[in-house]
Amino acid sequence: MMNKIVDFAAFRKDVEEALVGVGKKYGVDIKAANISYDENTFDMKLKATRTDVDVEKLEFENNLKFMEGFTMDDYHASLKIKGRTYTLVGFKPYNKYDVILERDDGKRYGFVSKAVVYELGRHDKAV
Repeated sequence: MMNKIVDFAAFRKDVEEALVGVGKKYGVDIKAANISYDENTFDMKLKATRTDVDVEKLEFENNLKFMEGFTMDDYHASLKIKGRTYTLVGFKPYNKYDVILERDDGKRYGFVSKAVVYELGRHDKAV
C-alpha cells in the first residue's frame, strides 16, 4: 500500500516548502490538505489563500449575520475566562459551540454564543 511507502506527513511538509516561491510569485499562501490513496497512487489537495487580505476577518464578517448579539467591533475582542485570556476570532453558525475563541497559547476552542455575549458584558443580549 502507498501509505507504507510514503511518509505523508513528511511529503506534505516538503511540498509546502517547495511551493513557497510559487505562492510568493502569485500572492498566495499554499497549504497541502487531505491526501487520499490506494495501492499505487495518491492524490493531495492544495489550498491557496490570498496573502493580501485578512481571510479570517472576512469570514468573521460574513458569519456575523447569523450570530445574534455580536458586532464587527467584537473581532479580536479580548476576554478573560477562568484566568485565561481568549480572543474572539470567528464563528461556526448552527453549531452548538458556535463561537471560536483563541486562547493565549494559540489553541482554539468552541464556546456557546450566549456565554460569550455575556462575557462581553452584554447581559441583556445573553438571555
